Amino acid sequence: TWQKDQESVMFVERDGGRFKFVLDYMRDGQVSLTGQGQVSKESLLKELVYFGFSDVDPSSISIEFSYLEAPKHIAKITEKYQEKLQEMNRQRDDLNLLIACTTVAHACCIRYMTTGNFTLNFEIAVRDSNRYRTYVLKEKNLENALDFQIMEANKNVSITDQSLNKELAQYGLRSSDYDVHSQQYAEANRSEETHGPIIVSLILSKLDDGDE
Repeated sequence: TWQKDQESVMFVERDGGRFKFVLDYMRDGQVSLTGQGQVSKESLLKELVYFGFSDVDPSSISIEFSYLEAPKHIAKITEKYQEKLQEMNRQRDDLNLLIACTTVAHACCIRYMTTGNFTLNFEIAVRDSNRYRTYVLKEKNLENALDFQIMEANKNVSITDQSLNKELAQYGLRSSDYDVHSQQYAEANRSEETHGPIIVSLILSKLDDGDE
């Protein structure tokens, strides 16, 4: 028993709607919730922990659905699914941008260290003299590996000076006038064309001691 004096009244300041299911769990070791009820499985698990039940098996709490409740419940779980998917997509986009900025910042630092130039230009294609406004992809080699790396990083993301500077700061650098030029291009000896970034230009400067 919870009380030494069985005649005294004990007041529990908790939700009464959930407490009746706590009593069911105390009696039977399992609970059945209605699909469209006000008590969720997650809230009941928290309630059981509050009342001292540890290591509760989530499978001991089942949810029953009736045919008439199905449409409302489907709408509810679909809404939750869409909200979760939207948040996951946002996290994915943020991560993709971070990966791209990290890649570009590293390439910019390497190019600056090897050339000493603050004005940087990366390009992976040259104009095709036999076609109007068409570019031909360069052959990838060690000398232009950074150029190809930067173009790949700029696919499907929109890098700005602000987002890039967060990663450049670790190298003591910052960027201005970050610009991406996209165009139709084709690989050498191939007729199929692809649209994508072919030139990236920016101006680097060193961070002052007071800059973040």
